[in-house]
Amino acid sequence: RRVLFRSQRYMVNIIVCDDEAVFLDIISDEANRVMSKHNLEYQCIKFKSSSDFVELIDKGETVPHIVFLDIDMPE
Repeated sequence: RRVLFRSQRYMVNIIVCDDEAVFLDIISDEANRVMSKHNLEYQCIKFKSSSDFVELIDKGETVPHIVFLDIDMPE
Protein backbone atom coordinates (compact mmCIF):
# COMPACT_ATOMS: atom_id res chain seq x y z
CA ARG A 1 0.00 0.00 0.00
CA ARG A 2 1.36 3.37 -0.99
CA VAL A 3 0.92 6.28 1.39
CA LEU A 4 0.60 9.74 -0.10
CA PHE A 5 1.80 12.61 2.02
CA ARG A 6 0.63 16.14 1.39
CA SER A 7 4.10 17.16 0.23
CA GLN A 8 4.04 14.55 -2.54
CA ARG A 9 2.49 15.49 -5.88
CA TYR A 10 1.48 13.22 -8.70
CA MET A 11 -0.63 13.48 -11.82
CA VAL A 12 -4.19 12.16 -11.60
CA ASN A 13 -5.46 10.81 -14.92
CA ILE A 14 -9.18 11.34 -15.43
CA ILE A 15 -10.96 9.67 -18.34
CA VAL A 16 -14.40 10.71 -19.57
CA CYS A 17 -16.01 8.50 -22.21
CA ASP A 18 -19.41 9.42 -23.64
CA ASP A 19 -20.85 9.49 -27.15
CA GLU A 20 -22.72 12.76 -26.45
CA ALA A 21 -20.57 15.90 -26.55
CA VAL A 22 -22.74 17.77 -24.06
CA PHE A 23 -22.13 15.14 -21.36
CA LEU A 24 -18.42 15.01 -22.15
CA ASP A 25 -18.26 18.75 -21.52
CA ILE A 26 -20.41 18.73 -18.36
CA ILE A 27 -18.48 15.90 -16.71
CA SER A 28 -15.02 17.12 -17.70
CA ASP A 29 -15.86 20.70 -16.62
CA GLU A 30 -16.96 19.44 -13.21
CA ALA A 31 -13.85 17.26 -12.86
CA ASN A 32 -11.71 20.26 -13.80
CA ARG A 33 -13.50 22.44 -11.25
CA VAL A 34 -13.05 19.95 -8.40
CA MET A 35 -9.41 19.18 -9.17
CA SER A 36 -8.53 22.87 -9.49
CA LYS A 37 -10.38 23.71 -6.27
CA HIS A 38 -8.18 21.21 -4.42
CA ASN A 39 -5.05 22.34 -6.26
CA LEU A 40 -4.39 18.85 -7.66
CA GLU A 41 -2.36 18.10 -10.76
CA TYR A 42 -4.43 16.25 -13.32
CA GLN A 43 -5.16 15.64 -16.94
CA CYS A 44 -8.65 15.04 -18.23
CA ILE A 45 -8.86 12.97 -21.41
CA LYS A 46 -12.18 12.83 -23.27
CA PHE A 47 -13.36 10.09 -25.64
CA LYS A 48 -16.48 9.96 -27.81
CA SER A 49 -15.78 6.34 -28.69
CA SER A 50 -15.37 3.38 -26.37
CA SER A 51 -12.99 1.75 -28.86
CA ASP A 52 -10.63 4.75 -28.61
CA PHE A 53 -10.72 4.46 -24.82
CA VAL A 54 -9.97 0.71 -24.99
CA GLU A 55 -7.10 1.41 -27.41
CA LEU A 56 -5.55 3.82 -24.88
CA ILE A 57 -5.76 1.18 -22.15
CA ASP A 58 -4.34 -1.53 -24.42
CA LYS A 59 -1.32 0.64 -25.27
CA GLY A 60 -0.56 0.98 -21.57
CA GLU A 61 0.74 4.53 -22.02
CA THR A 62 -1.72 6.08 -19.57
CA VAL A 63 -3.05 4.56 -16.38
CA PRO A 64 -6.50 5.95 -15.58
CA HIS A 65 -7.14 6.78 -11.93
CA ILE A 66 -10.73 7.98 -12.36
CA VAL A 67 -13.06 6.89 -15.17
CA PHE A 68 -16.48 8.33 -16.02
CA LEU A 69 -17.98 5.89 -18.51
CA ASP A 70 -21.30 6.13 -20.31
CA ILE A 71 -23.22 2.90 -19.79
CA ASP A 72 -25.16 3.10 -23.06
CA MET A 73 -22.93 3.66 -26.07
CA PRO A 74 -23.58 2.63 -29.67
CA GLU A 75 -20.39 0.58 -30.15
